[in-house]
Amino acid sequence: MVKQQNVDGLVALVSQPAAPVSPPVIASSQFFIESLVDQYKVHGVSYLGKVCVVDIDKELSDHGNAHTQDEWRTLIPNLPSSTLYFVVMDALYGNKDHSEPIQRALVEEVRQMFAKDFNEYFMMTSTRVHYAHKGLDTVVYDVGYTTEHREEANIVGADGYINGESGFAETMRTLVGIDNCQRISNIGEWVTGKESYLWRFNSKPQNDVERALVLGDDGRFYIDAYVGLLNVRRARGMVAHVAENSP
Repeated sequence: MVKQQNVDGLVALVSQPAAPVSPPVIASSQFFIESLVDQYKVHGVSYLGKVCVVDIDKELSDHGNAHTQDEWRTLIPNLPSSTLYFVVMDALYGNKDHSEPIQRALVEEVRQMFAKDFNEYFMMTSTRVHYAHKGLDTVVYDVGYTTEHREEANIVGADGYINGESGFAETMRTLVGIDNCQRISNIGEWVTGKESYLWRFNSKPQNDVERALVLGDDGRFYIDAYVGLLNVRRARGMVAHVAENSP
């Protein structure tokens, strides 16, 4: 392996260009999934400190064609960050035993969709890592969109399996928004059937280097922060909406 979105009470969290307006939805703090013709709406997802509804396209973006991270941000308004991917998967995992059979079935349907994506492709995210030759590295989320934001952290380190003994808590919090490494491992194994694995620069580069973060299953479920910016990957549109009255 080579190393590598105000709709009736809703406020957009991802960005440029403006995402198509979907029919009004009720923002609920309770988890449930709506299955529409072209997308799933996952309610009750905690994202960036807010209770959100996350729209997930049922079809791969651009008819399943592959593009670089820079190309994707000019093609679609809703390339998800690695953190959005993981809060959605975390919500699905936490509700896999939902009391309502229809909701359990929908959770499984979305899980299978993600599993197929990761198994067949490494999926592009809007997260980019700037590896610095000196000092802290910088992780940029929603890169190129108006909601772009960043955080400094030390991302360089050893590759390895992500679990309760890995010691990757701070790095994983920065890369995927969850610092409980055993939780990440459980989510990854539930979605893909594979152990989760972190792939990154092992030592400081001689010059500053930028890499895209992709997610995929190649014998292991890779959280891969080593992908060159010229590499092309598939993408699935995903956008979070937060209720105006959300805490």
